[in-house]
Amino acid sequence: MPPRITGILPSIITPGDTMIINGNNFAGAKENMKVVVNKENLRIISATASQIKCIVPRYISGFNSEVVVTTITGEQTNPFPLTNISAPELFRLIPDVISPEDTVVIEGRFFSPTKEWNEIIVNGFLLNYQIVSATRNKIVFIPNDLPVAQGSKFIVKVGYQESTSELSFSVGVSTIDDFFPKQGTLGDTITIVGRNFRRSLFDNQVLFNNTLWETISAKPNELKVVVSEQFIGLSQSVTDKISVRVGSQVSTSQASFNYVNKDWRLVSELPLLSYRPKGFAIGQNLYYISDSETDWWRYRFDNQTWSRMSTIPRSSEANFNFVTELAISVGTEGFAMQRDLSSGVEFRFWRYLPASDSWIRINTNLPNNLAINNLYSAFAIDREVFILFSGRNNVNWKLNIDTGAWSPISDYANLVSPSGTVFPITATALGQKGYVVNASSGSNNRDLLTYDVANNRWSKVADYPFLSANPFANNAFAFNNNIYVLSFDRPLHVYEWNTTANKSRSYPLNAPPTDIEFGNGQYFIVNNKVFFAVGKYLYEWLPR
Repeated sequence: MPPRITGILPSIITPGDTMIINGNNFAGAKENMKVVVNKENLRIISATASQIKCIVPRYISGFNSEVVVTTITGEQTNPFPLTNISAPELFRLIPDVISPEDTVVIEGRFFSPTKEWNEIIVNGFLLNYQIVSATRNKIVFIPNDLPVAQGSKFIVKVGYQESTSELSFSVGVSTIDDFFPKQGTLGDTITIVGRNFRRSLFDNQVLFNNTLWETISAKPNELKVVVSEQFIGLSQSVTDKISVRVGSQVSTSQASFNYVNKDWRLVSELPLLSYRPKGFAIGQNLYYISDSETDWWRYRFDNQTWSRMSTIPRSSEANFNFVTELAISVGTEGFAMQRDLSSGVEFRFWRYLPASDSWIRINTNLPNNLAINNLYSAFAIDREVFILFSGRNNVNWKLNIDTGAWSPISDYANLVSPSGTVFPITATALGQKGYVVNASSGSNNRDLLTYDVANNRWSKVADYPFLSANPFANNAFAFNNNIYVLSFDRPLHVYEWNTTANKSRSYPLNAPPTDIEFGNGQYFIVNNKVFFAVGKYLYEWLPR
């Protein structure tokens, strides 16, 4: 005999419900039966001759739907159609002021008892949440995050059905309870503890003194931020409160944060403003030339005074329009290289004798076979100046400042750029070794190389991690048995190569607290301290 349906419970179904079909003549095993609602097969979980239990699938829709039962003896269509496959209805939200990670209850009806089939949507977007439990009349969930905008509304979607009603709610106000440490500098990590922050890094804006700090970690009760690049014009320290902006809400800390510029100490104002200063240090004094090219100045650290020093004599050739390309200390003397801007091929070389405050010209010019290039770097070892030129093949030379004799030294092109041009960005010396940061054409490679004077041999030390748009904004120097490279190209940074441990580190660098934009700096090492002429001030740089 064919199957016969006598009743179906419940009469209003929702996805995930267990639907009970009562009747008789349900012959055969459940594997040989089929229940169809609106062309959707329902999964049968148990069956007897008088009752079938099955699960309503997630995606099903319809009104006054027919139920068809098929067995091995035939099929039967329900003579009493289901009233509805209903959309969820929402009654109440508990609480109505919500914070991330609160336990929230939605009361209503026609939810899916299969908790994963209930979707909670806010302002048209699926909420990031965890559903704890669900019945036909209640959903318990924990929001991982909440929208930034106020006046938001919940709806619940089950399968194809969305609730036609909405539940309004308010988001708990973001609040800063505390932060630590209370003092720091560029690159430090600050932890802010509080309430109602957002998990999205971009939804939390942390501000100090009108500067946006980078958020690196976000939880509803904790933010971690990095003290970001500071601005020109800061004094040695700035004290201000920390603010967190979430949407239109702004929370301000009770305590103040003390930003300290730990990288620089103001020493003196320079006699003249300079964007590309040059100079050298000898003994207890430093010697400095500004962009004017006509005034050399000496700073004495013993009495902290500036005084004019003798100027490099002007060339007798009236058409020699010079610019100082290099200035470097060689033992107890200074060295300067001038270039004729008119011709581009004439150079003048000078020794400075501090005892007599006088300049002596070195009677030499660049070797004839050396191409004239625009980028130079140099270092000095003993009585020789090693000058590295940009180019390709045999572009490195050394000059004996006593005899004026030039000698070629090995090049390093094959180490870094077998088919391109090398660009020595900045160079220095430590003991009997020279160091250079090189850039290569046709690639973004930057390399730290070292030169062994005794063996006339170059070798690669490490990859240099920064790419500077302005090659003149980099300063390499040796200090405390380490090689440092300070870049004044934004964002400022320092690179340190430890020659003993053969490892490097780098960190962001505060801008010197000067009140002008600067293009470069010139280092001086005096009394085992590092000083920089930057803009119109002389600073001591403080290694971390």
